[in-house]
Amino acid sequence: MVLFYNSNSSADVASTSLTNNKQNVVVDGRYYDWIVYYIDEIGAEKKCYIASFAKETKGNYVGERKPYIMIARFNTREIEQVSVFSGFVYKKNSFIYLNLDNKQTRMITKDGRAWNKTEQEDKVMITRLINASSDIKIRSESIDGKYAIDTYSVKGLARAYKRMKDLCK
Repeated sequence: MVLFYNSNSSADVASTSLTNNKQNVVVDGRYYDWIVYYIDEIGAEKKCYIASFAKETKGNYVGERKPYIMIARFNTREIEQVSVFSGFVYKKNSFIYLNLDNKQTRMITKDGRAWNKTEQEDKVMITRLINASSDIKIRSESIDGKYAIDTYSVKGLARAYKRMKDLCK
């Protein structure tokens, strides 16, 4: 998996591609179920990411996929963003639902990624994720009306997040 950086209107969105090799992505470390990555190109803004792949998937979506959740940090602007990639194209004008500690949050979707509307929503979600006592469950719907419920571990998230912040000061 190779991470690269896209721009989506005023919000910067990180996404993945198996075919785009334009940037040098470095795996810095693994903290249980979370992996720390960074991209540090000469003359470009340093970008850091933490990601975790689903440990369990349910639903009626049929097809190979590798869903993951990611927090990205862009050091010069000190912006952090949460993104979810369920491994398929989402239903048009739909939302995904992130459940954490019995509280549900809705995220907007476009094509194959989901994110929060505002920086403030990202800040609140990141705080909730770091302090979570239970797994993350995400329900999403594909363009063909099939659904998936993906479960992610929070084990190692706080340490991975701290490492990401130290890398991208």
